[in-house]
Amino acid sequence: LPCAAIGLLFGVVVNEAFSCGLPAIVSEACGSAGDLVRDGETGYVVPVGAVDVLAERLRTLAADAELRGEMAQRARAKITQWGPPQNAEAFAQACLTISQMRT
Repeated sequence: LPCAAIGLLFGVVVNEAFSCGLPAIVSEACGSAGDLVRDGETGYVVPVGAVDVLAERLRTLAADAELRGEMAQRARAKITQWGPPQNAEAFAQACLTISQMRT
């Protein structure tokens, strides 16, 4: 479910949910909203404070086992591409890019 905290850098709970094969519903303030949660694919991204939208997304997932299963498969596949080796590679690439910048 969403974290309404503004400025939350990256919610590890999404990684945990995806690892368990669960789609996630997050607020747009969640740092992983852009990286892991693809709205309508691996879960849902809802506006902060939009309780009506959150309720609708919850009802949708609760009522549609096929949709939950499809999202769960995509979530599990997504998280297998997101781990320490990928993070290390991204960090190394960022360092290289920064080192080549002119000040």
